[in-house]
Amino acid sequence: LIAATALLNVVLNLYVIPRWGAIGAAFATLISFACALVGSWVLGRRLMKLSLPVRDMGKILAGCALLALAVLIILPPGGRWSKLVLAIVCGALVYALVVVATDMAGSRRRVLTLLRQCAHVFRGTVR
Repeated sequence: LIAATALLNVVLNLYVIPRWGAIGAAFATLISFACALVGSWVLGRRLMKLSLPVRDMGKILAGCALLALAVLIILPPGGRWSKLVLAIVCGALVYALVVVATDMAGSRRRVLTLLRQCAHVFRGTVR
């Protein structure tokens, strides 16, 4: 499965890199890894019963899509390094907000606990 994923990635890269450059390479890798995910799931179900956490996957995909949108809005093709850094920071913030908003892995409770602790520190009332 790993060899097939690598081969698919190389073939897709040969096709998309001349046309779309680094963005094409990123999409080729995304497609290859998505195929590996599906293949792993199908093969894994043959060995043991595996559930597919569709709801959690949807949250993660929504976060990734919003992150990509934020980066594409901020970073036009041929942009400068400063805009790249800004796009990376904004994309990470957007993803973090989606993680907390959708409560991935109980993140909302953890963030609220951390914020309460920080508030106590700033008020000088550390317990």
